[in-house]
Amino acid sequence: MWGAEVFEHIIDNLAATGDFVLSLAQEAGSDQASVTLAQAGSLSAAYRDGEMEEARSSRPQGLSVSLFVNKRYGSYSTNDLRDEALRDFIQRSITLTRELEPEEARSLPDPGRYAARPPEDLKLFAEEVADLDALTINRLAKQAEEALRSEAEALGVDPVTVNGAASRSFTHLYHAASNGFAGAMSKTSWSVSSQIGIMDPSRKGQRRLGGFGVHFASFQDWQPERAVHQAAREAVARAAGQLEARPVASGRYTVLVENTAALRLVSALLSPLSGQNIYHGQSFLSGQSGCPVACPLLTLTDAPGLPGRLGSRWFDEEGAASTPMPLIEKGILKNFYLDTFHARVLNMQPTTASPSNIVLQPTVKAGFREMLADLGEGLAVTGFLGGNHNPTTGDFSFGINGYRVRQGRILHPVDGMNMSGNFRKLWPSLMEAGDDAWQFSSLLVPSLLFECADFSGK
Repeated sequence: MWGAEVFEHIIDNLAATGDFVLSLAQEAGSDQASVTLAQAGSLSAAYRDGEMEEARSSRPQGLSVSLFVNKRYGSYSTNDLRDEALRDFIQRSITLTRELEPEEARSLPDPGRYAARPPEDLKLFAEEVADLDALTINRLAKQAEEALRSEAEALGVDPVTVNGAASRSFTHLYHAASNGFAGAMSKTSWSVSSQIGIMDPSRKGQRRLGGFGVHFASFQDWQPERAVHQAAREAVARAAGQLEARPVASGRYTVLVENTAALRLVSALLSPLSGQNIYHGQSFLSGQSGCPVACPLLTLTDAPGLPGRLGSRWFDEEGAASTPMPLIEKGILKNFYLDTFHARVLNMQPTTASPSNIVLQPTVKAGFREMLADLGEGLAVTGFLGGNHNPTTGDFSFGINGYRVRQGRILHPVDGMNMSGNFRKLWPSLMEAGDDAWQFSSLLVPSLLFECADFSGK
């Protein structure tokens, strides 16, 4: 069993190793340096068609160091944390860095941007999750697979394949910089997932797949037993809901995107907000700060301080303090993800290096089912299959699963179609955002209704 004293000892050891590495870097001639150390543990198990498919356990540890030597910059990593090995590692890394081309814009963050101390408890680490052992994870995975069979029988469908999986992980992280920052975070997470395949009698040889999973930092919202049965119920319902699916005519349709699928649209929107993509000319949002890029109904915020959420943190990869940051506010682009280097080369103010939790503000008090009932005519998308998006141009094309809807009623399931277009046009056509934000991800995104989108079908 893990206890608070054990975790404190782990963090103390990571801190001691980090401070040792910084001293080695300074002695070897580095002008500035930062170091990140992590020690993690994970367990996972999966059952497929009544048999154990996999069982894994890992306890990785390692460090990465960033070195600034005579206006040259290099980043290196190792998992050999013995003192003598680290001495050799740092010396070789310094030597390699001296051979690189100068980069005037490279440096550690201004110390004024560093996080001073941890805020109120973010509830990122739960001992009860870290204490889940291999037998428990194996049992949950087996129960997930068995629950699928039970739910399929209750619905009167015959499964071709069933898959149940469970996992737990924890990570202890320490980051320090030679110009004054030192901080640590510990995180846990656990998950249960289910997937089932059933044959569609209307389409010879065609399988219909349904999947669902939950993912949390702690047990405060769900217990594992609840997760097992909810995941199985949803997975079977989603597979059965696609029986007799078929494409409809190509055209432009009003489209309702369920929260599980809307995650992909928002994730694709984050890519062009990256300072790295802007720097490399790969962002269709470059130069749009302060300009309307979406419907005034869209407000998107980076929210690192939400207790118990998977993306929460009190400092980012550079040690900079994590604070709420508006990304798009009432359709107006407000901020990009800019670390110290990319902010400097782009002549912009630094913000934070990467996303934490992403919150899309609801505009109506309704979830997917209520929004579907209000949909006069169009398509409801419940999942995206494959496809791609281009952050440079904003173009996208995704395969879909979903439903044909008329007067708020489902006519039949839909598959064999692509939703395509450009985000420059899609986001300005947003009509509603529900209040059913997806809870099992760092992307807290609800179901979204768009005025129109292009679909290719039959």
